[in-house]
Amino acid sequence: MCRLHQRVLLTVAVAILASFPLAAEPEKPSTEPARSAYASAAALQNREAWDLASEEWTSLIELFPNDPLAAKARYYLGICELKLNKIDRARAAFAAAIKAGGDETTLGDARWELGRSTFLEAESGKRELYAAAATALEDFIAKHPQHSHISDALYFDGESLWQSDKKEKAIEVWSGMIQKSPQASRLPDALYSLGVGLAELKKPKEASAALSRHAREFPEHRLAFDVAMWRADLAVEAGLPADALKLLEPLLKIEPERRADVLLRLGQARFAAGQHALAAEAFEQVARDYSGSQFASQAAMSAATSQLEAKQPEKARPWLEGLIKTEGPHQLDAAHLLSTLELDAGAPAKAIAAIDAVMPKAKGLPIEPRLMIDRADAIWEIPDRRAEALVAYESFLTAYPLSPLLQQALSMAALGQLEMKKPELAIERADTFLKQFASDKLAVDVGRIRAEAVFAKGDCQGAVTAYASLSAAHPAAPQRSTWMLRQAAALVTFKQWKEAHEVLVQAIPGLTGD
Repeated sequence: MCRLHQRVLLTVAVAILASFPLAAEPEKPSTEPARSAYASAAALQNREAWDLASEEWTSLIELFPNDPLAAKARYYLGICELKLNKIDRARAAFAAAIKAGGDETTLGDARWELGRSTFLEAESGKRELYAAAATALEDFIAKHPQHSHISDALYFDGESLWQSDKKEKAIEVWSGMIQKSPQASRLPDALYSLGVGLAELKKPKEASAALSRHAREFPEHRLAFDVAMWRADLAVEAGLPADALKLLEPLLKIEPERRADVLLRLGQARFAAGQHALAAEAFEQVARDYSGSQFASQAAMSAATSQLEAKQPEKARPWLEGLIKTEGPHQLDAAHLLSTLELDAGAPAKAIAAIDAVMPKAKGLPIEPRLMIDRADAIWEIPDRRAEALVAYESFLTAYPLSPLLQQALSMAALGQLEMKKPELAIERADTFLKQFASDKLAVDVGRIRAEAVFAKGDCQGAVTAYASLSAAHPAAPQRSTWMLRQAAALVTFKQWKEAHEVLVQAIPGLTGD
């Protein structure tokens, strides 16, 4: 199951551009021409004639670079460039204002705007500027701790650090802002970023606490929907699917354009709660109603998986067949599940066909070994093709000696060699298995295959020992009586009548049927 929503980052459209009132002229003496140019530029800016004002501020700076008004002119030039969405030129103007010096208010505003505009430019696609944004914002924070935009700066700094891959530091910044500025307008944004950041850093308890606080204190916030989605994900991960369901079901009535996303999570929560049939309904709705969306393939695969878990293979089959035909990202996984379904239904030929339909596309991919075993297993179920299946298992042992499916291939190779009346090779494969995978769930079956191979080889005493060892090692195994019968048969072969009788007496209570 995949995660489908992303972090919410700020954009230029929601940036703080509220208003930039022009300060009075500085008290230091200024020339009359400079004052006249300042008044002209200010009048244009107050009328929001940003391009004309920009030209006037540029002219003032060029004509009177050392006038006391030039410092403010550089700052206001930056504001005009921001309004014109010329962020790189705005940054240059703010940097020049800082370098030129000036009164504390102008320097504070210039440092703030430099940090903010650098962040905005990074947000516009120049990701390499996030580090510069963090540096500029931290310079502002350090030098102007009482500035009216200090909480905004802390929030942007956290975002910049996160995007610069300094995630732990970003968490520290957001946490500090939340503690120090509980009344800040950015508090809900910071709580959201903190919660999502902690979730992505695999700190689910802390993430849940931050997001739950957001939900309590800001239930009508623009991020409330996303907060609920994240909280639902965290609840499922924490093994609390019932909590996730309570969060998700009301979301189906909100934001219709995100209904598919909610349904997918609803399916995941139901699946985690063991409600497999209901989970399938949610996934099927996405696959049907949003067939052209990015979610469709995943939804179809999840629907099939849920139906299989609900013991409804016939409802899973159409979804799997459709996924194989569409050649999407889940085509190969669907072929694996469909082959298993067909094999369980007693249709090995159909299982083989499902694998053969996709096998060329699996070449070199991680799923190729899985499909090879699936195909071999299906061939094995056709009695007159077992020699072919054995070749497939043996080929697998050579091609994938480190595969996690090696034990399955080894066990079937041992069985195949026994059936092909090659007991020495069967013993060799069984010994390899038992040496490497003694604690595997297949070890008991492989032990039985080995014992039978020893018997088939004519080593009756060895077979007696092998079967006796199996019975002693697994006294509660349902096959124990059968092993004891085979042990008795081996004893009879070399006329150990008394011992055979004693073993049969022990075996009889566990036998059933006629």
